[in-house]
Amino acid sequence: MKEIKSLEGISILVDDEDYDLLTTIYDIHINQHGYPICKSKKEFRINKIQKDKVIRPLEDYIDKLVSQNTMLRLKLNNFNKEEEIKKLNNELTELRSNSIHCLTIKEKNLVEKFRNEHWESCKGNIRYIIEGTGLGNGVSLQCTKCSKSENITDYDKWWYPIN
Repeated sequence: MKEIKSLEGISILVDDEDYDLLTTIYDIHINQHGYPICKSKKEFRINKIQKDKVIRPLEDYIDKLVSQNTMLRLKLNNFNKEEEIKKLNNELTELRSNSIHCLTIKEKNLVEKFRNEHWESCKGNIRYIIEGTGLGNGVSLQCTKCSKSENITDYDKWWYPIN
């Protein structure tokens, strides 16, 4: 494949056979930058076949963009904020009801700290211990190698508002 650029800025890729044909029919020489230099006074023109090679992919791309734009506008017009919030709240409620415990950010940070300390010192893994109480779940960690344990419970998150 070789690139030919017109003086108007149009650039096309042609196979070697088409390249040879163009340079022969139009009696042109293509310089090192891909621009045509006419050897005679004949005008350099790209015939319809070569134009289609360039324009057809652009038209297809534009058609895809237009259809995607239409689809996104339809989706935006049908968007209902209240309905989406309700769906997300239902999903969150379902996740909470199907989980034993969800770690808070504070608890996750303490888990990471405990894991790193024990991996460096004794190459131990972590055992999670969850204790249910009437107020919330207590969370402790225990190293599987040295058996050291640490309470990481975030007591600030025990009280959830009732809807």
